[in-house]
Amino acid sequence: SGTCGGQMTFFTTGGTPGGTVAYVYALGPGGPITIPPGNPCAGTQLNLNAGATLGGTATSGPSGNSQLGPVNVPAGACGVARLQALNIPTCTTSNLLIVQ
Repeated sequence: SGTCGGQMTFFTTGGTPGGTVAYVYALGPGGPITIPPGNPCAGTQLNLNAGATLGGTATSGPSGNSQLGPVNVPAGACGVARLQALNIPTCTTSNLLIVQ
């Protein structure tokens, strides 16, 4: 929610209650990238690209929902930033979101 080119808040549902959710983003076209060894969920594939960057983490509430933000999203990211959430306890990924 919010306005791209300003403050936005990102939400997830269906996470592990009390678990950590990582919000990962990349600019430009998507493509498979595998989380490298030495990181949580190593071997998990994201549909971002080699520029994947951790945007932040949040803790899921009792119902498994989490939110990150509000965070400042620059106007240059609108339509080109891709975001995917990663439920750390299960290494499950969310659908891919293009920030609009």
